[in-house]
Amino acid sequence: MLSTSIADERCGTMHVMPISDEEVERPPRHNERTIEDNVVVNILHYEFRDRVGPPFKCHTLNLWVDGFCGSGDPTRFSLGSLGNSSRQPGVIPVRGQIGKGMQMQHDAGRTTITCLGESPIFVQAPLHAKRLNDDTATVYRLSGVIEGDDVESRTIEIFDETTFEKLLEEARMQGYRHVYALQNLCLCRVSFVKGFGKSYRRTTILDTPCWIEIHFMNYLQRLDEVLSTLHTPAHDVHSFS
Repeated sequence: MLSTSIADERCGTMHVMPISDEEVERPPRHNERTIEDNVVVNILHYEFRDRVGPPFKCHTLNLWVDGFCGSGDPTRFSLGSLGNSSRQPGVIPVRGQIGKGMQMQHDAGRTTITCLGESPIFVQAPLHAKRLNDDTATVYRLSGVIEGDDVESRTIEIFDETTFEKLLEEARMQGYRHVYALQNLCLCRVSFVKGFGKSYRRTTILDTPCWIEIHFMNYLQRLDEVLSTLHTPAHDVHSFS
């Protein structure tokens, strides 16, 4: 477990106390391939515990999530365009502060998130945490633009293919269940404006007004490929992609 708040010079972010791994939702599982097999990322949007709007499916890891009303760009997920007839009052001011939101970029096997808005964002990236030997439920704070022009303090690496493949090979040697457990590393959660964790009043992301859950469908499919080569334990037939 981490201390309540410690600076992390490795990635220019701030750790907050991790929440329980039990709070991390499992990625959706489907037993059949679909015409959306070339979708590499699937993003779900939530307001507190309520899922709002349809999933945002994208064919690239280079995309934006903002608080605007949309431009028809297939690589831009604009949360401002999502209506909710039962929207809680606490959500409205937070939505108004998302602004330019965040940018996701993929290069040379590394996927990063950069905060572009004036307000901070709070990221839960299990694979990144595991690479740093942190608790996989650790939450990282990325500064908003209004706090300074230092891009490093506004950027975090959320997925590294080299690390993932190494862990996958180790899990493959140990068997089906170990590979299956890696699904938890193939997602990332982001809360806009409001932080969460043991050092916050909001102890879990379910207590935050506006947040997203990112599923890396391409890496979940990679797990499927490896699982298909292994002996399947009884009552454990699943597919992630």
